[in-house]
Amino acid sequence: MRAAINDTQLFYEIVGQPSPRPPVVFMHGPGFDHTFFRPWLDPLASDRQLVFFDLRGCGRSSRSELTIEPIVETFVKDIDALRSHLKCDRIVLYGHSFSGFTALSYALKYAKHLAGLILNCTAPNFAYPAVMMSNLTARGSQEQIQQMVEVFQAQVTSDDAFRRGWELVMPLYFFRYDPMIGSRLIADTEFSVVVLNQFAAQLPSMDLVGKLREISIPTLVLSGRHDWICPPSEGGERLHAGLPNSKLVIFESSGHFPFVEEQDAYLRTIADWLETLA
Repeated sequence: MRAAINDTQLFYEIVGQPSPRPPVVFMHGPGFDHTFFRPWLDPLASDRQLVFFDLRGCGRSSRSELTIEPIVETFVKDIDALRSHLKCDRIVLYGHSFSGFTALSYALKYAKHLAGLILNCTAPNFAYPAVMMSNLTARGSQEQIQQMVEVFQAQVTSDDAFRRGWELVMPLYFFRYDPMIGSRLIADTEFSVVVLNQFAAQLPSMDLVGKLREISIPTLVLSGRHDWICPPSEGGERLHAGLPNSKLVIFESSGHFPFVEEQDAYLRTIADWLETLA
């Protein structure tokens, strides 16, 4: 399905039957698409609808040009327009990886439309390059390190180069990497280097540490113990310390994708927390 909003079209899929409970809207990392989440998170649709969508310029959404305003502001407007299109007064918003910034920014602007917030393997800023580089050099080959440098310097040259580069570095994002699972995870992914590079170029200016106290919405913060790019000390623990109404869960046998590596425990954690929402 497609939603014609804000001079673009967003692709989305709905899993589950209509329910009086607010749906969970899943937001992938910039440059990737919603297929990362499926079918891993589909079982959460047992009692509410799940909405998986592709960000503007990503996946199966229109490859429209991004505006000159900060990319997160554009994404925030799109999410609220999608919420309106779906005729939902309130949603639970899930942000993974870099899209945690967008989820937090949405909470700051549209709190009245949020029943809850789920932040998965993300951080309130990325002002810890020494930690990331230390983790990267401890785990990665020279080729993998160079690829990540290109990502953070917004120098990836094409969608195909993005896919090849991601296939190269993907093992770094898991505690125990299974090549078959890795291949399955991105089998249907449509990569968007334009969105990746624009987001990466603006990443240094993104810092919400000082605004976390303004977000009183119930928030579930999820971290993987072995996540090199968003380690709990810089990601989940700082978010939990700053968000006044948050719960932190760290998955001890996971990297950046605990919904894959510890699927059963991950789903149970989210389902239990959703039951606590008003």
